[in-house]
Amino acid sequence: MLLLLSISVDVAQTAALYLTTESGCKPSAFNMILSIIKVVLLALELKSKRSIVREQWLNTSLENTESIFLETFCCWTNSALRISDDLLPLPKQLSSSILRRKMKTCWESRSRPEGSHALAVATLRCTLRENLCVVPYMLGAICLRYAQPMLMSELILYVSDSPTGDAAWIEVFKLLSATTFVYIGSAIFNDCRDTAKRRVMIAVKGSLIGILHEKTLKCDKDGYSDLTLLINDVEEIQTAFGWTHVIWSSFLSLSLGLYLLASRLGWASVVPLILVCLTSQCGQYASKYFVGKYTAWNEATQVRMGLMKILLEHLKPIKMMGYSHAMETKIQAVRDNEIRAGLVTS
Repeated sequence: MLLLLSISVDVAQTAALYLTTESGCKPSAFNMILSIIKVVLLALELKSKRSIVREQWLNTSLENTESIFLETFCCWTNSALRISDDLLPLPKQLSSSILRRKMKTCWESRSRPEGSHALAVATLRCTLRENLCVVPYMLGAICLRYAQPMLMSELILYVSDSPTGDAAWIEVFKLLSATTFVYIGSAIFNDCRDTAKRRVMIAVKGSLIGILHEKTLKCDKDGYSDLTLLINDVEEIQTAFGWTHVIWSSFLSLSLGLYLLASRLGWASVVPLILVCLTSQCGQYASKYFVGKYTAWNEATQVRMGLMKILLEHLKPIKMMGYSHAMETKIQAVRDNEIRAGLVTS
């Protein structure tokens, strides 16, 4: 990455000197040799490291053996598509065994007495590294997104009052460089942000499934409620961690947007803020209603899972005594109750 930045700075400096110098710019032999060395090193860095990996590291994830450029542009997926006979190995930090041990340590070191957010806090501590990796990409994507209006303002100023002579070429070079950096950089940061968020989702799911699987195996009572939690609530918690980054980034985006809007419109910029407050209140009212419906649906699902578990355990006596039709009717009634509990309009 430093090599690419250094080469970009050299190209920009050479172009600026060429445009500002009347007789042109003639780089020295030392600078030419240094630039060639940088380009060669950059080409070697772009090459995949998979072919030179030792035998004991062949099971390493494809992402870990690619260069930072190939990983950023997802070029490792080409190799992944050619491997169709087995599941691809995950990066070491996303290994299920490692996540399980980390989650077990975080859960056992939780504060007592337990609060209502003990599981969320333990999961956050277990996946703190993956969550922090999202922050720089999110900040970069936000900054480049709000750099676009300022870039558009500069383009409008250039079109309305175009300079002449060498100053025009310098201004065109600046605008082209800024446009390339903003839009290409925005695409790269958005891709890296989405990749980091997917890693958070995988880490959260792996850590929760690991600890719940261990607790379910050691549970003395019937574990259908824990099984239901494993199936349903893990996905809800996983989604909640993804929305956490959306929430704090939305607050930051809203602050920057209101600042830019206030610098242009003045007091009229308060109108979008009022609309945001109104919609947030409506969302809060709706969330209270949906939470109750989800709780009722979850309880109905647990009842159905418990009935199915009992049915499968006593399937042979039920068939011998001729209760198959009665059990079918019972299961259908429980299923209908579950569907009614989950209906939003009921």
